[in-house]
Amino acid sequence: MTVTGQITGTIDNSDNINIDEKNDNVAYQVTFSTANGTGYQRQYIDTNNSHFTYNPSTQTLSGVRGLSTGGATTTGTITGRWSLATNSRFEATYADLAEYYEGDVEYEVGTVLVFGGDKEVTTTDTKGDTRVAGVVSDQSAYTMNQDCPGIKTLVALQGRVPVKVIGPVAKGDMIVASAIPGYGMVDNNPGVGQVIGKAVGTKEDTERGTVEVVVGRV
Repeated sequence: MTVTGQITGTIDNSDNINIDEKNDNVAYQVTFSTANGTGYQRQYIDTNNSHFTYNPSTQTLSGVRGLSTGGATTTGTITGRWSLATNSRFEATYADLAEYYEGDVEYEVGTVLVFGGDKEVTTTDTKGDTRVAGVVSDQSAYTMNQDCPGIKTLVALQGRVPVKVIGPVAKGDMIVASAIPGYGMVDNNPGVGQVIGKAVGTKEDTERGTVEVVVGRV
């Protein structure tokens, strides 16, 4: 059909649209509409066809730069087994690997904990305690055991975290549990199983304080 000249009048919105099936090995642009619109929505595509595409043959989305649950504290879910392609990697803002354990009470970030007490982890007044579990964290790069019952206590097992210590600390010093509950101290001749980690920060005074430690280093 050929139309010549101007067309005037009113076009009604349709309740139905026809969509063609595609299953070929081609990256197609994805259409989208305004997020907060009401009623009939106009469809759009990105003017740059390399941004966000979908290949129906390989079932692959490409060009996605970010996914969001809508809030930093809102939990999302991924189902399936996923692997990283060659030259790919995960990157994180924070620096420790942590796991939830059930604590006997709430503990501050940086508190040195051992396995024991009425639940799974607690503090100790034993210098160089070999039951050492790790250090309380609140900004782990990767968190395990999300369904931990009771008082969920996030314990850093590997990586860099602030640790409550007493006494001077130099970079590279080995940190063990002190006789003051929740605090570590320097011991560069520790026994087996006593080391919390190695200091990456420094502290010069003899008082209580906090220093950065790479936990899990022996």
